[in-house]
Amino acid sequence: LGKRLGPEKLNEYIAKMGFGKISGIDLPGEAKGITKKTADIKEADLATISFGQTNTVNAVQYMTAYNSIVNGGKLIQPHIMKEVTYLDESSERQIYESFTPKVKEILSEEKTAILRDYLERTVTIGGSSKSYVEGYHVAAKTGTAQKVNPNGGGYESGKYISSLAGFAPADDPKVSIFISIDEPGTGTYYAGQIVAPLANILFTDIFNYFSSDI
Repeated sequence: LGKRLGPEKLNEYIAKMGFGKISGIDLPGEAKGITKKTADIKEADLATISFGQTNTVNAVQYMTAYNSIVNGGKLIQPHIMKEVTYLDESSERQIYESFTPKVKEILSEEKTAILRDYLERTVTIGGSSKSYVEGYHVAAKTGTAQKVNPNGGGYESGKYISSLAGFAPADDPKVSIFISIDEPGTGTYYAGQIVAPLANILFTDIFNYFSSDI
């Protein structure tokens, strides 16, 4: 897939998805991450970048990009606080300040619909099946990433980060989640085995909270 795209097109969409720059979320200390320059991408890099290695991202960047697939192609600036309110002398609620996110159209509804279908199939018949909640359309994708050796020289042996990003309902998304476990200590590290069951628990709690709204 990386070879079919080529380094220029691959990096074009990496940039569109917001990787390699801060998301603008209202939290301190956000790192912009590391993305390889187009001129420096070799044939091996095309492969490793395509399946999620070489570049680095933070969880907020990841979910901002992921949600652009969920919502039909819009990259929406993440934000913690929706608004600041107060009660006036008549005890009426007034809005002192509200947040309007920056929104960019980066993907087509047609292509993101295909991706959402693939992500639901990953739960119904694929490696994320343990995140399935009976009676609901759940979509998700797991990730099992090797950890970089802090002393240089590639990746550390036997050390992984296991993660899952998901959303539901797949046909009318209301909520998205991200779970990450740094160096699972259970004897297994594949995200489909260790993180997907946690997603099932989290989704179940969320569905119970929303009750009839989903």
